[in-house]
Amino acid sequence: MADNYLSSYEAIENQQSFYNVIKNTGWGDSPFFSSISSISFKNKDPKEGHTWFYRERPQGDANNAFAEGSARADVKSYTATKLQNELQILKASYGVTGSQKDVMSVEGKANYLAEQAEMAAIDLRLSIERALLTNGAPVAASSTADVRKLGGLSHYLIVDISAKDANNNPTPLDWSAHVKESLKAMWLKGCKANYIMTSAAQKDALDKILDTKKQYSRADTSYVDNFTVIADTGYAKNVKIIVNPFVADDEMWFYDSRLIKSVLHRSIKGQDITDKTYDKETYQHLMELTLQIDDPYAVVRVKDLAV
Repeated sequence: MADNYLSSYEAIENQQSFYNVIKNTGWGDSPFFSSISSISFKNKDPKEGHTWFYRERPQGDANNAFAEGSARADVKSYTATKLQNELQILKASYGVTGSQKDVMSVEGKANYLAEQAEMAAIDLRLSIERALLTNGAPVAASSTADVRKLGGLSHYLIVDISAKDANNNPTPLDWSAHVKESLKAMWLKGCKANYIMTSAAQKDALDKILDTKKQYSRADTSYVDNFTVIADTGYAKNVKIIVNPFVADDEMWFYDSRLIKSVLHRSIKGQDITDKTYDKETYQHLMELTLQIDDPYAVVRVKDLAV
Protein backbone atom coordinates (compact mmCIF):
# COMPACT_ATOMS: atom_id res chain seq x y z
CA MET A 1 0.00 0.00 0.00
CA ALA A 2 2.86 2.38 0.72
CA ASP A 3 4.04 2.02 -2.87
CA ASN A 4 0.73 3.18 -4.29
CA TYR A 5 -0.12 6.18 -2.14
CA LEU A 6 1.64 9.28 -0.94
CA SER A 7 1.34 10.31 2.68
CA SER A 8 -0.66 13.49 3.22
CA TYR A 9 2.54 15.44 3.88
CA GLU A 10 3.97 14.54 0.47
CA ALA A 11 1.05 15.96 -1.48
CA ILE A 12 1.09 19.26 -3.31
CA GLU A 13 1.64 21.87 -0.62
CA ASN A 14 -0.98 24.45 -1.54
CA GLN A 15 -3.67 21.78 -1.89
CA GLN A 16 -2.69 19.95 1.28
CA SER A 17 -2.57 23.06 3.46
CA PHE A 18 -6.23 23.86 2.74
CA TYR A 19 -7.18 20.22 3.25
CA ASN A 20 -5.39 20.15 6.60
CA VAL A 21 -7.14 23.34 7.74
CA ILE A 22 -10.52 21.86 6.79
CA LYS A 23 -9.73 18.54 8.50
CA ASN A 24 -8.02 19.74 11.66
CA THR A 25 -10.56 22.41 12.63
CA GLY A 26 -13.54 20.05 12.66
CA TRP A 27 -13.28 18.33 16.03
CA GLY A 28 -16.43 20.08 17.26
CA ASP A 29 -18.74 19.36 14.34
CA SER A 30 -17.03 16.80 12.06
CA PRO A 31 -15.04 14.66 14.51
CA PHE A 32 -14.91 11.49 12.42
CA PHE A 33 -13.21 13.24 9.49
CA SER A 34 -10.84 14.94 11.92
CA SER A 35 -9.97 11.72 13.77
CA ILE A 36 -8.93 9.53 10.84
CA SER A 37 -5.59 9.69 9.05
CA SER A 38 -5.17 10.75 5.44
CA ILE A 39 -3.27 9.67 2.36
CA SER A 40 -3.19 11.09 -1.16
CA PHE A 41 -4.53 9.43 -4.28
CA LYS A 42 -1.67 8.97 -6.76
CA ASN A 43 -1.06 8.37 -10.46
CA LYS A 44 -4.43 7.03 -11.49
CA ASP A 45 -7.55 8.16 -13.31
CA PRO A 46 -10.14 8.95 -10.59
CA LYS A 47 -12.92 7.61 -12.83
CA GLU A 48 -11.43 4.15 -12.32
CA GLY A 49 -12.02 4.37 -8.58
CA HIS A 50 -9.75 3.65 -5.64
CA THR A 51 -8.70 0.09 -4.76
CA TRP A 52 -6.77 -1.44 -1.88
CA PHE A 53 -6.24 -4.86 -0.30
CA TYR A 54 -6.44 -6.39 3.15
CA ARG A 55 -5.62 -9.79 4.62
CA GLU A 56 -7.76 -11.21 7.38
CA ARG A 57 -5.70 -12.21 10.39
CA PRO A 58 -5.14 -16.00 10.72
CA GLN A 59 -6.94 -17.61 13.67
CA GLY A 60 -4.66 -20.60 14.24
CA ASP A 61 -5.59 -24.29 14.07
CA ALA A 62 -6.71 -26.27 17.13
CA ASN A 63 -5.67 -29.51 15.38
CA ASN A 64 -2.14 -28.43 14.52
CA ALA A 65 -0.27 -31.49 15.82
CA PHE A 66 2.10 -33.81 13.93
CA ALA A 67 4.11 -36.94 14.59
CA GLU A 68 7.88 -36.71 14.47
CA GLY A 69 9.13 -37.15 10.90
CA SER A 70 5.64 -36.78 9.45
CA ALA A 71 4.80 -35.10 6.16
CA ARG A 72 4.62 -31.35 5.96
CA ALA A 73 1.47 -29.44 6.86
CA ASP A 74 -0.95 -28.61 4.10
CA VAL A 75 0.07 -25.45 2.33
CA LYS A 76 -2.31 -22.58 2.97
CA SER A 77 -2.81 -19.61 0.71
CA TYR A 78 -3.16 -16.39 2.70
CA THR A 79 -4.89 -14.42 0.01
CA ALA A 80 -5.70 -10.72 0.10
CA THR A 81 -9.20 -9.37 -0.40
CA LYS A 82 -9.66 -6.50 -2.83
CA LEU A 83 -11.79 -3.54 -1.71
CA GLN A 84 -12.83 -0.55 -3.77
CA ASN A 85 -14.38 2.88 -3.38
CA GLU A 86 -15.19 5.80 -5.65
CA LEU A 87 -13.86 9.33 -5.44
CA GLN A 88 -16.51 11.96 -4.79
CA ILE A 89 -16.26 15.60 -5.81
CA LEU A 90 -17.69 18.02 -3.24
CA LYS A 91 -18.01 21.79 -3.78
CA ALA A 92 -19.04 24.89 -1.85
CA SER A 93 -19.48 28.12 -3.83
CA TYR A 94 -19.67 31.66 -2.48
CA GLY A 95 -19.53 35.20 -3.78
CA VAL A 96 -20.15 38.92 -3.34
CA THR A 97 -21.40 41.80 -5.41
CA GLY A 98 -19.09 44.70 -6.16
CA SER A 99 -20.61 46.78 -3.35
CA GLN A 100 -20.23 43.97 -0.81
CA LYS A 101 -16.61 43.13 -1.53
CA ASP A 102 -14.96 45.58 0.88
CA VAL A 103 -17.73 45.64 3.49
CA MET A 104 -16.73 44.42 6.94
CA SER A 105 -18.19 41.15 8.20
CA VAL A 106 -20.89 41.04 10.86
CA GLU A 107 -18.22 40.45 13.53
CA GLY A 108 -16.08 43.27 12.14
CA LYS A 109 -13.04 41.00 11.93
CA ALA A 110 -12.70 40.59 8.19
CA ASN A 111 -14.28 41.76 4.98
CA TYR A 112 -17.49 40.18 3.78
CA LEU A 113 -15.79 38.12 1.08
CA ALA A 114 -13.40 36.54 3.60
CA GLU A 115 -16.34 35.74 5.87
CA GLN A 116 -18.19 34.05 3.01
CA ALA A 117 -15.07 32.03 2.16
CA GLU A 118 -14.84 30.85 5.78
CA MET A 119 -18.51 29.85 5.89
CA ALA A 120 -18.13 27.95 2.61
CA ALA A 121 -15.16 26.05 4.06
CA ILE A 122 -17.27 25.00 7.06
CA ASP A 123 -20.10 23.96 4.74
CA LEU A 124 -17.67 21.85 2.70
CA ARG A 125 -16.24 20.19 5.81
CA LEU A 126 -19.69 19.23 7.09
CA SER A 127 -20.62 17.88 3.65
CA ILE A 128 -17.52 15.67 3.77
CA GLU A 129 -18.46 14.40 7.23
CA ARG A 130 -21.98 13.58 6.06
CA ALA A 131 -20.66 11.70 3.03
CA LEU A 132 -18.16 9.65 5.04
CA LEU A 133 -20.78 8.65 7.62
CA THR A 134 -24.12 8.51 5.82
CA ASN A 135 -23.40 7.51 2.22
CA GLY A 136 -24.41 3.99 1.25
CA ALA A 137 -22.70 1.92 -1.42
CA PRO A 138 -20.26 3.67 -3.78
CA VAL A 139 -21.66 4.96 -7.05
CA ALA A 140 -19.38 4.62 -10.06
CA ALA A 141 -19.41 6.76 -13.20
CA SER A 142 -19.06 5.70 -16.81
CA SER A 143 -18.20 9.21 -18.03
CA THR A 144 -17.13 12.60 -16.69
CA ALA A 145 -20.76 13.72 -16.85
CA ASP A 146 -21.85 11.13 -14.27
CA VAL A 147 -21.84 11.87 -10.55
CA ARG A 148 -19.55 9.63 -8.51
CA LYS A 149 -20.29 9.02 -4.82
CA LEU A 150 -17.97 7.49 -2.25
CA GLY A 151 -19.12 4.52 -0.21
CA GLY A 152 -19.71 5.54 3.40
CA LEU A 153 -18.59 3.86 6.60
CA SER A 154 -21.64 1.58 6.83
CA HIS A 155 -20.93 0.06 3.41
CA TYR A 156 -17.85 -1.74 4.76
CA LEU A 157 -19.41 -3.05 7.97
CA ILE A 158 -19.01 -6.74 8.76
CA VAL A 159 -20.07 -6.55 12.42
CA ASP A 160 -23.41 -4.71 12.73
CA ILE A 161 -25.08 -5.37 16.10
CA SER A 162 -28.81 -4.83 16.56
CA ALA A 163 -30.04 -3.91 20.04
CA LYS A 164 -33.59 -5.14 19.38
CA ASP A 165 -35.01 -7.74 21.76
CA ALA A 166 -36.88 -10.94 20.91
CA ASN A 167 -40.04 -8.90 20.32
CA ASN A 168 -38.22 -6.64 17.85
CA ASN A 169 -38.23 -3.68 20.26
CA PRO A 170 -35.23 -1.37 20.77
CA THR A 171 -33.43 -1.86 24.10
CA PRO A 172 -31.42 0.62 26.19
CA LEU A 173 -27.65 0.76 25.88
CA ASP A 174 -26.05 -2.03 27.92
CA TRP A 175 -22.36 -2.17 28.87
CA SER A 176 -21.88 -5.92 28.38
CA ALA A 177 -24.21 -6.60 25.46
CA HIS A 178 -23.36 -3.56 23.40
CA VAL A 179 -20.14 -1.84 24.46
CA LYS A 180 -17.98 -4.82 25.49
CA GLU A 181 -19.31 -7.06 22.72
CA SER A 182 -18.40 -4.45 20.10
CA LEU A 183 -14.90 -3.98 21.50
CA LYS A 184 -14.47 -7.76 21.77
CA ALA A 185 -15.54 -8.31 18.15
CA MET A 186 -12.78 -5.96 17.02
CA TRP A 187 -10.18 -7.42 19.40
CA LEU A 188 -10.82 -11.00 18.23
CA LYS A 189 -9.88 -9.91 14.70
CA GLY A 190 -6.75 -8.05 15.73
CA CYS A 191 -8.22 -4.53 15.84
CA LYS A 192 -8.40 -2.28 18.88
CA ALA A 193 -10.88 0.56 19.07
CA ASN A 194 -9.55 3.97 19.98
CA TYR A 195 -12.83 5.84 19.44
CA ILE A 196 -16.45 5.42 20.44
CA MET A 197 -18.62 7.77 18.38
CA THR A 198 -22.16 8.39 19.56
CA SER A 199 -25.24 10.47 19.08
CA ALA A 200 -26.10 12.94 21.83
CA ALA A 201 -28.81 10.58 23.14
CA GLN A 202 -26.47 7.60 23.44
CA LYS A 203 -23.67 9.77 24.89
CA ASP A 204 -25.98 10.57 27.81
CA ALA A 205 -26.79 6.86 28.21
CA LEU A 206 -23.09 5.94 28.16
CA ASP A 207 -22.24 8.67 30.68
CA LYS A 208 -24.80 7.24 33.11
CA ILE A 209 -23.32 3.74 32.79
CA LEU A 210 -19.77 4.98 33.30
CA ASP A 211 -20.77 7.15 36.25
CA THR A 212 -22.43 4.18 37.93
CA LYS A 213 -19.24 2.17 37.43
CA LYS A 214 -17.18 5.03 38.85
CA GLN A 215 -19.38 5.30 41.95
CA TYR A 216 -19.27 1.54 42.51
CA SER A 217 -15.49 1.29 42.22
CA ARG A 218 -14.67 4.39 44.25
CA ALA A 219 -17.71 4.84 46.50
CA ASP A 220 -18.08 8.25 44.91
CA THR A 221 -21.64 9.54 44.89
CA SER A 222 -21.05 12.64 42.78
CA TYR A 223 -22.37 12.57 39.23
CA VAL A 224 -19.85 13.18 36.45
CA ASP A 225 -21.51 15.10 33.64
CA ASN A 226 -19.16 14.13 30.83
CA PHE A 227 -16.82 11.20 30.21
CA THR A 228 -14.34 11.72 27.36
CA VAL A 229 -12.08 8.65 27.61
CA ILE A 230 -12.22 5.08 28.93
CA ALA A 231 -8.80 4.12 30.28
CA ASP A 232 -9.05 0.34 29.95
CA THR A 233 -11.93 -1.85 28.77
CA GLY A 234 -10.01 -5.12 28.73
CA TYR A 235 -10.19 -5.15 24.93
CA ALA A 236 -8.84 -1.66 24.24
CA LYS A 237 -7.16 1.11 26.20
CA ASN A 238 -7.58 4.90 26.20
CA VAL A 239 -10.73 4.82 24.08
CA LYS A 240 -11.92 8.35 23.33
CA ILE A 241 -15.64 9.14 23.38
CA ILE A 242 -16.87 11.68 20.82
CA VAL A 243 -20.32 12.99 19.96
CA ASN A 244 -21.22 13.38 16.30
CA PRO A 245 -24.28 15.32 15.09
CA PHE A 246 -24.58 13.06 12.04
CA VAL A 247 -24.81 9.78 13.97
CA ALA A 248 -28.39 8.53 14.21
CA ASP A 249 -29.99 8.80 17.66
CA ASP A 250 -30.24 5.02 18.01
CA GLU A 251 -26.62 4.26 17.00
CA MET A 252 -23.14 4.00 18.47
CA TRP A 253 -19.95 3.36 16.47
CA PHE A 254 -16.67 1.80 17.59
CA TYR A 255 -13.62 2.21 15.36
CA ASP A 256 -9.85 2.18 15.08
CA SER A 257 -8.92 5.47 13.43
CA ARG A 258 -5.45 4.14 12.58
CA LEU A 259 -7.01 1.73 10.08
CA ILE A 260 -9.41 4.19 8.44
CA LYS A 261 -8.22 6.84 5.98
CA SER A 262 -9.54 9.66 3.87
CA VAL A 263 -7.92 9.49 0.45
CA LEU A 264 -7.42 12.91 -1.15
CA HIS A 265 -7.14 13.49 -4.88
CA ARG A 266 -7.81 17.24 -5.16
CA SER A 267 -8.18 20.16 -2.78
CA ILE A 268 -8.83 23.60 -4.24
CA LYS A 269 -9.33 26.75 -2.18
CA GLY A 270 -11.07 29.82 -3.55
CA GLN A 271 -11.14 28.90 -7.24
CA ASP A 272 -12.35 31.87 -9.28
CA ILE A 273 -15.56 30.94 -11.12
CA THR A 274 -16.73 34.52 -11.76
CA ASP A 275 -18.90 35.31 -14.77
CA LYS A 276 -17.31 38.54 -15.99
CA THR A 277 -20.56 39.78 -17.52
CA TYR A 278 -21.96 40.50 -14.05
CA ASP A 279 -20.90 42.83 -11.25
CA LYS A 280 -20.23 39.96 -8.93
CA GLU A 281 -17.29 37.83 -7.81
CA THR A 282 -17.87 34.12 -7.25
CA TYR A 283 -15.49 31.45 -6.03
CA GLN A 284 -15.59 27.82 -4.97
CA HIS A 285 -13.82 25.44 -2.64
CA LEU A 286 -13.52 21.89 -4.00
CA MET A 287 -12.49 18.53 -2.58
CA GLU A 288 -12.22 15.22 -4.38
CA LEU A 289 -11.70 12.32 -2.00
CA THR A 290 -12.84 8.93 -0.84
CA LEU A 291 -12.77 6.61 2.17
CA GLN A 292 -10.47 3.61 2.76
CA ILE A 293 -11.01 0.97 5.45
CA ASP A 294 -7.78 -1.02 5.81
CA ASP A 295 -9.61 -3.76 7.73
CA PRO A 296 -13.43 -4.08 7.81
CA TYR A 297 -13.17 -5.27 11.43
CA ALA A 298 -11.79 -1.83 12.33
CA VAL A 299 -15.35 -0.56 12.69
CA VAL A 300 -18.44 -1.92 14.49
CA ARG A 301 -21.89 -0.37 14.74
CA VAL A 302 -24.57 -0.87 17.37
CA LYS A 303 -27.99 0.15 16.07
CA ASP A 304 -31.63 0.02 17.20
CA LEU A 305 -30.83 1.38 20.68
CA ALA A 306 -33.68 2.83 22.72
CA VAL A 307 -33.76 6.63 22.68
